[in-house]
Amino acid sequence: MVGSGAVWLMKGRGEPGSLDLATLLLGLASGLCFALTTLWVRDACHQLQLPFMHTAAWALVWTISIQVAALTSWLALRDRQTLVKLWNRPSLVFRISLSSSVASLCWFTAVNLEDVGLVKTLGQIEVFFTLLLSQHWLKEQVSQREKLGLLLIVVSALLVILPTLSI
Repeated sequence: MVGSGAVWLMKGRGEPGSLDLATLLLGLASGLCFALTTLWVRDACHQLQLPFMHTAAWALVWTISIQVAALTSWLALRDRQTLVKLWNRPSLVFRISLSSSVASLCWFTAVNLEDVGLVKTLGQIEVFFTLLLSQHWLKEQVSQREKLGLLLIVVSALLVILPTLSI
């Protein structure tokens, strides 16, 4: 509930409490797809009889291959200009792809080793780091409401993680 409150506070520049039904449904559908994907990645990792890092890497290779094929096909059919822009910036595409792949390998390894719910909850901290980095590198302003949302994200992650620690 605390994490949901945080997301509600941080949901853009509009007035808190106003919510578009289409946006809500799209967000819920995205969340469902992410949840299913995470569960399927964990199941795929557990099906392979390899060390945990190898299973995570294989699941990642297949996932990224499917994503690249689907996105490239979509762009080729619907938005060739974007595909050309990506082709003309190989260094940038490589750096983004590399950092994304390393992060995904960490995610896949984590869901392979730990309960999916804990990994996903801790993953909310990603929002915290994203806002900090966007403030530092992109000079974006973080509102008071967003700062409160960030604090609530940290609190919600701690509320889920702390009881699982054996201190």
